[in-house]
Amino acid sequence: MSTPLIRRPQTQGSTVYAFASAAKDLTRTHNNPDLKFEFSRFALLNLPEDTSVNGYNSMNFGLLETISGPNYSVSDPNLDFPITLQNYALNLEQHILQDNDFDPELFQSDAEKIFFKWLHSIDAIRFKPSDSSESAIGLSRFTEQFDSISSGAAYDRVVKYIGTIDATNDVMYKGNAYQEIYINVPTSHGSTPTILFKSAGDLAYNTTATEYNVSTESEILGRSGSTHPDPLITLDTICDTAGIYDINSNTSPIYGIDWTPGSYSSIINDSTLHSISDFNQRGTDFKFNAILVYYDVYSQSTPSNRATNLYGIIILDSFTNGVIPTQQKYKPNSVSGLNGNAYSYKLNMRYNSSLDNVGSDVVVNDFTTFSMDIFLDSVSALDNATKTLLSANDRITEALTKYEALESFVLSMDQISSFSTELHDLQQQFVAANANFSNNTAILDLIAETNSRINQIINGTIPTSVQYNTDVVKNGRGIIVDRINGKIYVNNNVNGYSMIQPYNYDINTLVKTTQITDSSQYDPNNATSTGIWAKLDNFENMVRVSVNSNPAVNEVYIYIDDTAAIWKKGQALKLVFNNNIDLNGNAMVLDLNMTANIVIPAASFISTKPYIEIICVDPNATAINQKFKYDILR
Repeated sequence: MSTPLIRRPQTQGSTVYAFASAAKDLTRTHNNPDLKFEFSRFALLNLPEDTSVNGYNSMNFGLLETISGPNYSVSDPNLDFPITLQNYALNLEQHILQDNDFDPELFQSDAEKIFFKWLHSIDAIRFKPSDSSESAIGLSRFTEQFDSISSGAAYDRVVKYIGTIDATNDVMYKGNAYQEIYINVPTSHGSTPTILFKSAGDLAYNTTATEYNVSTESEILGRSGSTHPDPLITLDTICDTAGIYDINSNTSPIYGIDWTPGSYSSIINDSTLHSISDFNQRGTDFKFNAILVYYDVYSQSTPSNRATNLYGIIILDSFTNGVIPTQQKYKPNSVSGLNGNAYSYKLNMRYNSSLDNVGSDVVVNDFTTFSMDIFLDSVSALDNATKTLLSANDRITEALTKYEALESFVLSMDQISSFSTELHDLQQQFVAANANFSNNTAILDLIAETNSRINQIINGTIPTSVQYNTDVVKNGRGIIVDRINGKIYVNNNVNGYSMIQPYNYDINTLVKTTQITDSSQYDPNNATSTGIWAKLDNFENMVRVSVNSNPAVNEVYIYIDDTAAIWKKGQALKLVFNNNIDLNGNAMVLDLNMTANIVIPAASFISTKPYIEIICVDPNATAINQKFKYDILR
């Protein structure tokens, strides 16, 4: 089979680029009644511009190479995009599909791995290992680098939002079969706060090969001597290094989106979050200009035998001045009252599943123009009906409770008999009491006796001292109880400053290692792999760190572990450096077990021996800048 040919982006409307493995899966499911093919998920991307500005990530197509060694020569991004996608990504996919070691029975395709490899190779996307605030403990996952909004770093996130495709529909029109795919981004959703990626260990290419040598293939697979219908799109092979496609996971990383909610630390640690859709409601405004469309292949007899694969990418417009124009997604603001917006896309896809030219026709449905609107109106009406039913059920439950309460006041014959008996007993007691005071002197005798006892208390005949059971008064956290000469003294034993021992912290393995002392100082020259770790505890409020004179080579991460003692409102922690630290222009990052970190630029410090006080102002807040405040005292 030959590498599929694709066209340049349309100047009006969107353009779909599909992968050949999707066509193979379509053919396989059509020929096997037990297999099912259904569109299931999508991701919204903000592809960066084609030229890097101030070190930001960009679609630098010139980083790829031709088989003879020179870098790919860039021209117009409307040509560079389809040429590199076709001659690099789709050509690599075709080599894997035709490999003798390729297993056609596996459900998992290599399309997503190849797509993110292409983006990573042109510096459009960058990754870092996730930490415990992002992924579940024990999972090896990656996230994109911190973006400029949260950390000030020179990076813009590419994958902004992930969601599920909840509705599809098959349509026959004018002799053609179409499948309508509905992609919906609700008004209440913002960007997905954290998106995890699987990598080597969880992902692998469907071959044992580690590279493909294409040094003798001047043109893409199966296209030798051919020309593209668009004369400006070449067929020259593009690779990683001179004549080589590198698919060795040790030298060429593998990435794929993790769709499992149980992998996300923020979801499993918050009882109000149950899905990625719930997680999306915690996000913020974002922009996007492309959509990744995914599908599931599974066995109907064994539904657990399932794989989620990348179908293709939809870019919403062509490049203008080096960038694809974006759509802005706003989330409603409950404070300012500003409204948000929602996006709904309906893709009408007519398949052309010839592996020589894989593609999809995206057309405007001219006979059901309002089908998506009707669908959304129906869903909205169903949602309102559900809310009405739930509200009615609540009112019925409340009425039933009141009825049962009233029912308890209705007297049965047994209850009336019981009340009659109790009333008779009270009457007898009253008669007996009346008999006690039938004598005129009885009350005067009681008064005289009481007066006599009061006089005995006054003259000391009856002791007035009272003894208490002091055994119930015990020591507690921060409190010492002393008993001296029959008296109790309650003392506070909390010192004004109580020190916390800092440790070196391996960023890669997430494990503390050696103590940091005056004789074994922290080395900023190892900041890329080693941070500073301290464990928060009750009444311990100061961390003093000794550092050597080496300059920092990266951001200095300081991890405060609050698993043993959670932060309380008003709790303060002082972070003091015993000697000068050379940040070398790098920021200091405070990781306080939140979804985001406090990033303090080097320029913010007024001394080379920083003194920082961190205060918890709202322990229940979910945003780090609302939960913590900090002051730089030195």
